[in-house]
Amino acid sequence: MLGRTESGRGHDGLPGRRRGLPRRFYVVTLGRAVSALGDGFGQLALLWVFVAQRGETGVYALALAVAGVIGVVMGPVAGALADRAARRSLLLATEAARTVLWSVTAWAVATSRLGGAALVAQSVATALLAAFYSPGIRLWLAADVPKESLVAANALSTLVLRVSSLVGPLIAGVVLEWGGVGLALSLNAVSFAVSATSIALGVSAAAPPDQPDRVRGRPRPTALLVEVRLGLARVVRDPSLSSLVIGSAGVNLCLAAFLFALPLFAVRTLHASPVALAVLNGALDAGVIVGSLWLTGRTRVSVDGTRVPKGLPSLGRIVIALGGFIAAMAAARGVPDAAVLMLLYGVAVAHSAATIEFLYQTAVPQSVRGRVMGVSSSLGSALQPVGTALGGTIATAPSSRLLLAALGGVCALLGTWWTRSEASRRNKTRGGPTPPLSSQSTV
Repeated sequence: MLGRTESGRGHDGLPGRRRGLPRRFYVVTLGRAVSALGDGFGQLALLWVFVAQRGETGVYALALAVAGVIGVVMGPVAGALADRAARRSLLLATEAARTVLWSVTAWAVATSRLGGAALVAQSVATALLAAFYSPGIRLWLAADVPKESLVAANALSTLVLRVSSLVGPLIAGVVLEWGGVGLALSLNAVSFAVSATSIALGVSAAAPPDQPDRVRGRPRPTALLVEVRLGLARVVRDPSLSSLVIGSAGVNLCLAAFLFALPLFAVRTLHASPVALAVLNGALDAGVIVGSLWLTGRTRVSVDGTRVPKGLPSLGRIVIALGGFIAAMAAARGVPDAAVLMLLYGVAVAHSAATIEFLYQTAVPQSVRGRVMGVSSSLGSALQPVGTALGGTIATAPSSRLLLAALGGVCALLGTWWTRSEASRRNKTRGGPTPPLSSQSTV
């Protein structure tokens, strides 16, 4: 069970430590859960002010678009900073800044000083801080949790954040109704203060790893940009890194297209009612929660030079299953069988998310892990609108069932390619030295 450990060598290789998820993981995860709840408060409050009260839908959409561009551009830069900075200091700085930012936002709304330009500036600051927080927390998780418990940690994080994102808007609606916008924004600021406290208590003040390619003898901003370029070049040159980044981006593109196409397909083709749409969304959430709950017990997962986690289905097979569920949805005749498929699809999504993150945590060299994660995040953000447009095209086309089946087939082909890559790495490992990616990996 989660939390039960066994005696032996700890994550740092010293005797007398116990395996499993450390207590500090739960402390930081609790702070992340509270912060995710607060996100629901802040997003709904700003939506209510600018769309419902003022009718400034264009300004609100512009703020979201600018934030999306920031996420695409800043990923590699944030990853490079996370590689060279002390993670505790980076995380504390971002959460403290977000506390101040949302406190000022609450004050500006209460005093009617938050106009359109201020909203765009607030969105830019929010996106920047989120971009720097993401690789920092991911690198902390990879460094502080024992390797064999990373899948369980990833799944528990997914579970907690998923539940928080579902519950947050519901509670935010009640707060907006009874306490007003100012209270909702203030609670969001408090949630980031709670997150900062959990980081202060749970994240150790460890030094950043040694970096063979760290640039020295230049001003810090210039050196950081050079390190970004070196990280991008490393991803391009290393086939293992590039296949991991491109493969995970391809999976996310297929998922984005399907999730956007699903409600339109259900309404236009399956003639689903609003209640039926809620059932389908609930089935997806239930599947993700069930899959995450099962994975939280997998605290003894190991990995070798093939990058295939032992004790779990391979990522290639999981992606093939995702493609199969998408293709099967094209043949659905009604909401009941579609709901069953969505439940199974949610379980597979939970497995793919935890396994992909596990590969980034264990198979990427520690000295460039933040930059590789940053490149992956930027690529995923850039492909999100592409997936949305693709999903809309699929769902509204006259031959939507055929196109949806084709999307599932593409996803299955991607899984087949990944399975063949896993088999190739396994054969190379058995017949010779460990591939370069794995031999450089340290945790």
